[in-house]
Amino acid sequence: MQYWPMDTLQDPALPLNSRRFLRGILAVRNAVVLVAVVVIILASGPMDLDVPKLPMAVIIGFMIISGLTRQRRLAKPDLPDQSQVFLEMAADVLALTALFYFTGGATNPFVWFFLFPAIISALLLSKSQSRAMAALTVICYSFLLFFYEPIHERGTPHPDNSFGTHIMGMWLGFVLSAGFVAIIVAGLVERLRKHDRVLNEAREQALRDENMISLGTLAAGAAHDLGTPLGTLAILSTELQDDPVVKEHPELAEKLGLMREQVARCKETLSVFSNKAGAARAESGKAMSVRGYLQDLVNEWKDMNPDTDLDLRITGRFDSAWLFVEPTLTQALHNLMDNAADASFERITVKSGWSETKLTIKIIDTGPGISQEIAENPGRKMLSTKKSGMGVGLYLATSTIQRLGGRLVLSNLPEGGTMAHVTLPVFCSEPGGR
Repeated sequence: MQYWPMDTLQDPALPLNSRRFLRGILAVRNAVVLVAVVVIILASGPMDLDVPKLPMAVIIGFMIISGLTRQRRLAKPDLPDQSQVFLEMAADVLALTALFYFTGGATNPFVWFFLFPAIISALLLSKSQSRAMAALTVICYSFLLFFYEPIHERGTPHPDNSFGTHIMGMWLGFVLSAGFVAIIVAGLVERLRKHDRVLNEAREQALRDENMISLGTLAAGAAHDLGTPLGTLAILSTELQDDPVVKEHPELAEKLGLMREQVARCKETLSVFSNKAGAARAESGKAMSVRGYLQDLVNEWKDMNPDTDLDLRITGRFDSAWLFVEPTLTQALHNLMDNAADASFERITVKSGWSETKLTIKIIDTGPGISQEIAENPGRKMLSTKKSGMGVGLYLATSTIQRLGGRLVLSNLPEGGTMAHVTLPVFCSEPGGR
């Protein structure tokens, strides 16, 4: 995702470091030149008006060469800044002024072309530049009120006093201006809206990252605080297993053994927690075959949840699909499976399939379902359906899947239960081609 500098967001309406916007400005400008050429051809041809051809040819030639020069510059890596764009638009305004000077000045029905640079500068340039452009167009229009070469039909020494041509030109000007508003301005406004949506998504992502950092800091502190009591429990359980009284009760010894295993698992988790807390680094991930990863994922979860029946259905048809795997991804999927197991108590279903570009994992439970708020915005807030839950697991799972380019969708099934639909990007190659 691309982030715009803050000074760009506060001053101009749109960033000009995008090649697309500069090409849009050039397209509007070239359209104006094309209309001017067509009108001059019609005026000197079918309308039989006495148009000075040499000045017109020089001005139009300058505008065409200028447009080609800008087109070539846009093909280069370095783009012009706002000041250069403003100067180029100012040159176009002066060229239009010269064009109108030889074609009736302010009486020319197409003098409204001055609105183009004024509107574009207001949309794309800074406030000071847009005001300067508006002032320049007003000055040029005012100049043409008093200084211009009148046009008239060939063989007529004075301008045509009839307004038929002028009215027709005004009608055509209205049609063109309406088309400009409907197509060009509407397109620019839509780009503004898209730009705002990108900014909103960036802000939401920044808030999620801030929450993740806060969670990582708190979790690291909790891990440090838990180290000492877990170590004490490990020592006490070891001493109890050596107690003669415990040895006389095999069931008690078995329970103490299970306690030691769970404490050891907690200590092992805490020992690597510092590497998992916060934002995961790219070098901690690796590429794994999709089929192999799913089998490892499910087997590891079964070892931690032996009392839950898991129905695994893998429908992938080829083994050349690979997935970029991080420790946080496994933890995220385990969180979703834990939530399903807590809701179903006895049985959950995991369905998985993949194509050449996408892996799909569906985790289905038979529980009571989830609220509409959680289903519509999974992971936006720390919400939980459990009485003692904090919603951290779903929040972390959503953030991890989105960071890896995937998506998580939660939905209630018509027959009852909830489905967590996870999609992740994959790539295909031969095992030795990675």
